[in-house]
Amino acid sequence: MLGNFFNNLYYGKAGKADFNPENLPTSRIALFFQMLRVYWADLIKLNLLYVIFCLPAILWTLWSLLAMQSSAVALSAGEITAQAFSEQIGSMLWLWLLGMFPCILIMGPATAGVTFVTRNWTRDEHSFLFSDFKDAFKGNWKQALFVSFLSGVIPVLLFVCYRFYGSLLAENGIVFIIPQMLTVMIGVIWLLATQVIYMMMVTYNLSLKNLVRNAV
Repeated sequence: MLGNFFNNLYYGKAGKADFNPENLPTSRIALFFQMLRVYWADLIKLNLLYVIFCLPAILWTLWSLLAMQSSAVALSAGEITAQAFSEQIGSMLWLWLLGMFPCILIMGPATAGVTFVTRNWTRDEHSFLFSDFKDAFKGNWKQALFVSFLSGVIPVLLFVCYRFYGSLLAENGIVFIIPQMLTVMIGVIWLLATQVIYMMMVTYNLSLKNLVRNAV
């Protein structure tokens, strides 16, 4: 009896189809959620693998938040003034962005690996978690490093430009709000581009120039 039970568990009942035609997904959205149910356990494993490459960014961010919290405690205790607190937060944000640059650089090739595996799963294509992650990591590491380099440099430059134009805005009038808002728009555009750039990287054979241009 137990043998038949385990055979049914692994192989299903004889003569019974896995899917009826009416049960098959009729759209890409339905296919996505069906694959999400099928691969949810593997997604946990994949995320745990990705967290290894994200650990430097996570630890650096936690350390920066603790430093900001200590400044907030000093402010509430009256040990520092509001102006000094504002200056400390600005300095800490600047330091955090600089420290995040190498952290983001490490994450780039790993993001390409995760994107390749999840893309295949979403398409209902077979994908070995670890071997395909490694292959996509090795096959796209140059482009991924450049993209992650931009993702680390752009926030630093935008932070500097935003504060610079903000100081000019306070001193010289409202006209400097235009370059300040352009700075924000550039950041938003790059943020949107990063949502598709890794998918394009692992899917198409594009030069680095065309990859960045098409994503933007």
